[in-house]
Amino acid sequence: MVDHVKSAGKLAFVHMDLVNGLSSREISVDYIRKETNADGIISTKQPQIRRGKELGLYTVHRFFVIDSAAYENVEKCTKAIRPDCVELMPGVMPKVIRQMAETLSVPVIAGGLISAFIIVCLRVGLGQRNIHPQVILLIIGVLLIGAVALPNIIKEIQKKAKTAK
Repeated sequence: MVDHVKSAGKLAFVHMDLVNGLSSREISVDYIRKETNADGIISTKQPQIRRGKELGLYTVHRFFVIDSAAYENVEKCTKAIRPDCVELMPGVMPKVIRQMAETLSVPVIAGGLISAFIIVCLRVGLGQRNIHPQVILLIIGVLLIGAVALPNIIKEIQKKAKTAK
C-alpha cells in the first residue's frame, strides 16, 4: 500500500495506533522503517514519535484534548519531542486549535468527529434536519473528489494549452 501511495507522488504515513499486531513500543517503528518505504508515522504514543524522529521519519503526534491538563500536555510534549506536526482531536474545537496553532512551533491539524460535524452543518445549512446521512455523505464525497481532482484537472488543461501553442 505504501508503494501505491508513493507511486501517486504522495507521502506515505503509517498510522501506528491502527496497525493490528504491532506493539506500542519503539521497536514497532524500527520495523516500519526497515520493512516499508513509509515517509512517516502517526501516533499518540510519545516513545514512537521520539523513535520516528531518531530514524528520520516524518512524525505526526496525535493528542486528545479533553481538558486543561491535556491541553498543557500538548505544549510540554511538543517542546520535548519536536514532532513535525501535531494533530488535535476532536477537530471541532476551533478556538482551542487556533490557540495551539499560535502557541506551537509546528503545524497543527484537526482530526476526529469532523465528518459528524460536517453532516450537522450541511443539514442545518440546507435547512433540513431529515436528510438521510448517506445523501450528505454523497455530497461530501463529491466535494472531496472535486477538491482533490481540481488541481490535477487544472494542470492537465495548462499542459494542453502549452502544447497547443
